[in-house]
Amino acid sequence: MREAPPPDLDRVYVLTDSGIQQLKGGSTTLGEAALRLLVLIDGKVTLAKLVKHLHGVAEAEINDIVAALVLESHIRPASADAAKPADDLGALDFFSRESVDAASDDEKKEQEFAHSLQEAQNTAMRLKQSGCYVRIARRPAQKRPPLGGSGYAVLVVENDANLSSVTRKFLEMEGFSPRIAATGAELVAELRKAPPPDLVLLDVALPDADGFQVLATIRKHPTLARLPVILLTARSSKEDVMRGLALGADGYVTKPFELDVLIRAMKSVLGLDAPGAPRS
Repeated sequence: MREAPPPDLDRVYVLTDSGIQQLKGGSTTLGEAALRLLVLIDGKVTLAKLVKHLHGVAEAEINDIVAALVLESHIRPASADAAKPADDLGALDFFSRESVDAASDDEKKEQEFAHSLQEAQNTAMRLKQSGCYVRIARRPAQKRPPLGGSGYAVLVVENDANLSSVTRKFLEMEGFSPRIAATGAELVAELRKAPPPDLVLLDVALPDADGFQVLATIRKHPTLARLPVILLTARSSKEDVMRGLALGADGYVTKPFELDVLIRAMKSVLGLDAPGAPRS
């Protein structure tokens, strides 16, 4: 068995295809702290600066996490080119002063259009980089049996009535038993029913509650602490993803999402996609 190399926290690292798969593949066996670090890695900032944001993680544990990520080829040192800002497209000069002065009106319009297009592309790229579009789902060590004895009950907590309805029908088609809540109050009422749901799909933006706070409350509850929760949210900043993972989310799927992607995440969290696991 290979030993993990000592980590170099003073270097800049980038995600490999394997690391990206851990964040966007719909299933991962990595721990919460390792996932939080993967979310932060952007190919621009050294690991020493990034790990300062892993609150609650001991320094010795950080070294082990980084070493394991390198050993498993989820991250690698950035090359000089990779360390450049990703939105640096080479400062394409669509029109210099000389060409503008000599251009006809039609040529000026074409040049202005090209310049506008370039600005739009750069802006779109920066916006994309500011978010963190993920579909993380942590697979348990073994399949979670349904609490009701037959079939998996899934509590869909969604403020959007149309999305809630579509999700409910899709879950029924996939063999799950959906239960619906649109507010924090309705969520509490559903959680008090016996048996409790096997999985919660939790919208972060509820009219009477903050989904992150709801998750924190669930994780502190003596009976519900181990209840699997997947956050479904349009809040895709790295800070939001980090917060969700740190609070104990089993999955984090950013909106908009495809329903088959959601199903794969659910099966991962329930352990239904593990080798040899029976179908739901």
